[in-house]
Amino acid sequence: MRLTLQNMDGTTYEVIDICNDGGKLSIWRAGMEGTACVAWPAGTQVLCAATAASFRNDGGMAVIELTDAINYELNALEIDALNGLNQVLLPAIDESEDLPVVIINMKDGDEMLLEFKGIDTIDELPAFLNASRLEGGI
Repeated sequence: MRLTLQNMDGTTYEVIDICNDGGKLSIWRAGMEGTACVAWPAGTQVLCAATAASFRNDGGMAVIELTDAINYELNALEIDALNGLNQVLLPAIDESEDLPVVIINMKDGDEMLLEFKGIDTIDELPAFLNASRLEGGI
């Protein structure tokens, strides 16, 4: 996942990639997108926001109806990375069930900007399944 570290007044920032390393969150790559590597103090502001690389022209943005994303076999929302770098998942009309998300056809180093419409706080974000655990079933 691509994140941005930023000082409190927004004058200095660094784009990093993080990953799950055996259940521990680790910085995988630092100084991404031409930003300088910085020794950040504890308490540094972390942003999960679109970066310049998120908006590369790959043929547009894919808009996905929530009902079209449901994979009943996995009981999850399935997002296919082959649909493009920029994807928008529209909200459910009835909000009957909170399903986790699994992203398929995404390899190490791939990037995608996935926007969830109708979500206002981080607490409303769905869980993301570890696709490597599911690779035999997908």
